[in-house]
Amino acid sequence: MTRRLIETFPRRGGEFQIEADASSASYFHAANWLLHSQIEIRATPASDWQIDAAFPKYLPLPGKIRAAISWATAS
Repeated sequence: MTRRLIETFPRRGGEFQIEADASSASYFHAANWLLHSQIEIRATPASDWQIDAAFPKYLPLPGKIRAAISWATAS
């Protein structure tokens, strides 16, 4: 748990909404990019507590990485 999460966690009971897992969603973002598909991804995290939530901002991947993926899949 991060400090920021601890600060928002109810101290004397109450409700706490749990975000969708950004790590799991990143696989579907990658599949969309690799397969040029239209997989709909819902309920992505609204906060910046999960670093993986930023993954879609890095797509499309830089040219060197794209070339390495193309080379690896061609063999």
